[in-house]
Amino acid sequence: MKKIIFAFLALLSVVGMRAADAYTLSYCEHKIASSGGYGADNAGEIAGAIFVPQTKLKSLVGNQISRIDVGLISRINVKEMTVWVRRSLDGENLAEATIERGALGWNEISLDKPYTITAEGDGLYIGFNYKNSGSSHPVSFVGTGAKGLSFFKATATEAWHDMADKGNLSLEAVVTGSSLPMYDLSLDRASITPNIALGQTGYTVTGVVSNVAMKDVTGFTLRMENASGFSQQVKVSQLVKSGQSAAFKADFVADVQLTGMVNVTIESLVDGADANTDNNSLTAGVAFQRNVVVEEFTTERCPNCPPAANAFHATLESGESFVSRIVPICHHAGFNTDGFTRQCDKDLLFLFNDAGTTYAPAFMFDRRPIFNSRYKSGEKDNVAPLNEKMELVECIEEVLNMPTHALVGISVNDVRETEAGTELTFEVSVMVDDEFNLKNPVLTVYSTEDDVKAKKQEAADGDFYHQHLIRTDNGTWGDEVTFTDHVFTKTYTITLDKAWNREKMHIVAFVSNHDATNPLNNAIENAASVDVYDVVTGICNTVTSSEATVVGRYNISGQRASRGQKGIQILKLSDGRSVKVLK
Repeated sequence: MKKIIFAFLALLSVVGMRAADAYTLSYCEHKIASSGGYGADNAGEIAGAIFVPQTKLKSLVGNQISRIDVGLISRINVKEMTVWVRRSLDGENLAEATIERGALGWNEISLDKPYTITAEGDGLYIGFNYKNSGSSHPVSFVGTGAKGLSFFKATATEAWHDMADKGNLSLEAVVTGSSLPMYDLSLDRASITPNIALGQTGYTVTGVVSNVAMKDVTGFTLRMENASGFSQQVKVSQLVKSGQSAAFKADFVADVQLTGMVNVTIESLVDGADANTDNNSLTAGVAFQRNVVVEEFTTERCPNCPPAANAFHATLESGESFVSRIVPICHHAGFNTDGFTRQCDKDLLFLFNDAGTTYAPAFMFDRRPIFNSRYKSGEKDNVAPLNEKMELVECIEEVLNMPTHALVGISVNDVRETEAGTELTFEVSVMVDDEFNLKNPVLTVYSTEDDVKAKKQEAADGDFYHQHLIRTDNGTWGDEVTFTDHVFTKTYTITLDKAWNREKMHIVAFVSNHDATNPLNNAIENAASVDVYDVVTGICNTVTSSEATVVGRYNISGQRASRGQKGIQILKLSDGRSVKVLK
């Protein structure tokens, strides 16, 4: 059976933590939350469970679940804990064990009789319940959850709750036996997004695989197919250690434009035969992925701005999976101005839905009215004074979960060193689908610089450095956009001053609506950002391979190109890879 998932779903893998002769089924990656436990305020019975689908169990058939580990953030009032294996959440216990009371941290509980995994059924529920003699909140959920995998209930009589929005239950099932599989790679998440930087038929396939076996995997081959006859292999070099999961990403140029659903299958492993092919396939929807533009308002004359700037910087340095989808921009306006203020910074104060009062620090997220208004000019606002990382993350995740109907791509075509500085010529392309409905779309393009030393920042403790500072722009609202066959492309040339550190610079582009009469109707539909240093140093580096041959050449618009044609070319190689070169 193939599961159907869409690009915006985030199904997690069953991740194992390898022991010498054991395999551990888990979604929590052996983590326990540091706070915020779940439970009940009154005495009763509390329970939690995870579901392991049969596709993850097939290669483990004949081996035994011998132990269940439960991670608790507190032991207060945790009495008589029983762990169990069931066919359904409220079914009979197929195996169990009971301890007198729970302990802080990992409770390793060996089953009274190990449960032998069979080929029967749709999967197993592995869980626990305990009696709480009073207020008790020890149950841990961590990471990003997914529907149908982690469950909880705070009383014996209430229904089970799917805890996808709270994370993954800190519970693990240890599998032992003499026939543990050597190789079994599971495809747990897959999505395909258009990659307009590779042309109109360029795509990126991303996903997550988990190694449900004892030996490491160093690479694998994906095959992508659809009902219209499209079929293409892509080779992925990715180390996936035994019992762990790994994210992968690969670019490719198709022969046709892809729409609808595409079957993605792990066709083969580099290292050996896959013991279980039932978990190798997913059907992914071809969809645009949103990036979020986070605009910060700050000035050197603002004494409250450094803490907010530091919180945003900490968010970008957090290592969270969403960080790569944040496009940060900083406007030096809101509370007075300073020596870094540009005209566009001052003009954008129009977006404050505040009846004439502006302030800093303040943040916008895709210029969307997601906040309750603090003023009389409307019920909603797209600007808010935030200074806590938790608040920023909450807003970022809210906007990232919104669908988008546009895709933005940036390709640098030429780099020249001049007396004034580095001259960049680059192309920005916007692709939209049939549901795109902005009434007055505009394309805004900035170059920004990080780590710019402040001249005199109020309330800064020691040296202070500005981030995401705008160095060049194409006007406050950018250029009008007119689409031809769902695509708009425009070429820009900018000069990076020699005083600017190009290793810290970015090109940013986004498409948005522009409504000069309503501050709340200027939402950004999507954005892109590229590191200047990467494209300047890498644009002339041609990728070659002694094993791969060139089977197709395309220009940046996805049209076939000749060997002698000048400009950016995308080379489609015989091994399934696609590389971009400058001719």
